[in-house]
Amino acid sequence: NTRRFNVGRNKDKAIYTLIGLIEGIVSDGKINETELLYVDTWIKNNANILEHPDVYDLSAHITGMLESGSITTEQTEDLKVLVDYIMTFRPKLQPDTEDSLNELLGLISGITADAHVTPSEIHAIDSWLQRHQNIQWEWPATDIIDHLQTILADGVISEPERLDMETLLTRITGQDFTE
Repeated sequence: NTRRFNVGRNKDKAIYTLIGLIEGIVSDGKINETELLYVDTWIKNNANILEHPDVYDLSAHITGMLESGSITTEQTEDLKVLVDYIMTFRPKLQPDTEDSLNELLGLISGITADAHVTPSEIHAIDSWLQRHQNIQWEWPATDIIDHLQTILADGVISEPERLDMETLLTRITGQDFTE
């Protein structure tokens, strides 16, 4: 039945996007309330995947962080560990091109959730793309890689370069959650 196949595939797509999204918000080593609200809203808008145990655990952790009223370094580290655990033990060990593209879109959505891209987030995107060579010739990876090569060429990320990357990533995601 095609419908069942598509439902499963759409859930996989959403899970890869969520994993990328969370990788994006933790990529600079700190999480702010805007980023958490973005992820929480995303999960609520994709409630069809909440029955997945990994998504349930992530959602519960994020809800707990929001309810605590403050975001600690320990909570951020716990969230990173949870994502790493999920990625390590996912049944599908080699994501295909579509899975990687969904994860990349989630990653840049997480990075741009607070409308500010930091140098550490730029390095995180570069590192992520180096680990996911299977999409280096696919859009939007091609555009991001072109910008990264220019930005990182001299080893220093200037403010105009940071803003250029921020603009590119915001255009790719087509969002500004803070508006």
